[in-house]
Amino acid sequence: MKWLFIYVVSLFGLWHTIDLEADTLFSSKIAPFLFSFVFIAFLFWLILKMSRRSSSSTSDGGGGVVTTGSFFDVSGGGDCSGGDCGGGGGGGD
Repeated sequence: MKWLFIYVVSLFGLWHTIDLEADTLFSSKIAPFLFSFVFIAFLFWLILKMSRRSSSSTSDGGGGVVTTGSFFDVSGGGDCSGGDCGGGGGGGD
């Protein structure tokens, strides 16, 4: 939600700064370029958010989200067929 607010405020501010007939370099050249760049970044961010949301709402299990300890473990769970799936615990006294 924080990124949505940042994108909206940035786009709003840049939109009101753009003046293609202005004498200043920022208003006539840099602001339109920055607006285009931020708008494209916002669209990519929005597409990425929507694709994650739709893939996580399906019942395929994994979803490609890292949920366990390892960085490369994207399976969503481990294989507990060996019998050693219990938690480690403290001392046995």
